[in-house]
Amino acid sequence: MSRFLPFIGRQYEDSIYGARVMILGLSHYGDPEDAYPEFTRDVIDENAYSPGNRFFTLLTNLLRLSKDAPDDTERRAAWEQVAFYNYIQDIVGITSRISPTPEMWDEARQPFLNVVKELKPQIIIVLGTQLWDQLPEIDGIEWCWVKHPSSGSFSYDEAFSNFKKALENIRK
Repeated sequence: MSRFLPFIGRQYEDSIYGARVMILGLSHYGDPEDAYPEFTRDVIDENAYSPGNRFFTLLTNLLRLSKDAPDDTERRAAWEQVAFYNYIQDIVGITSRISPTPEMWDEARQPFLNVVKELKPQIIIVLGTQLWDQLPEIDGIEWCWVKHPSSGSFSYDEAFSNFKKALENIRK
C-alpha cells in the first residue's frame, strides 16, 4: 500500500494530451511527521499552483510545452491534466540530495505497481536517471525520461522533445 496517495488532476482521465499522463518523481524530503497519506497532494497544492518553486515551475512549463512564465490559471490548468506520484514511499531525509536506502527502493516497487494498475497511465514522465535506473519493466506504458528538474543540466529543449515524442508514440 502507498504511504503517499498520488495527486490526480481533475482532467487526468480526459486530458488535453489525449492520454493519461503521470509524472513520476523520486521522493519526498521533510520531517518524519510529514509521512501522512495526503502529503503528496498537499505538496502539489502548496507549490504547483503559484510561482516561487523552481522545480514545479519547470514541470509546469514541461506540461505546457512552453518556456514562457505561466500565470496562476495556466499553472492550475497544467496540473489538472496529470497525475503525480513519488516512487519512494518514505521521507528520505530532511533535505534534498539524500539517496533512498536499498530497503526504500525494494519497498517502493509494489506500491508503484499498484498505483499504475489503478491509474492506468499511458505515459509516465520519469524525473531523473537515478529513478529511471531502478524502475521495473511494465508493458503497455510509454516511458518518457527527462533530466531531473532540480539538476543543473535540466534542458527544456530536451525535455520538450522527449515529451512530444512520447505523445506521438501513444497516438500511433
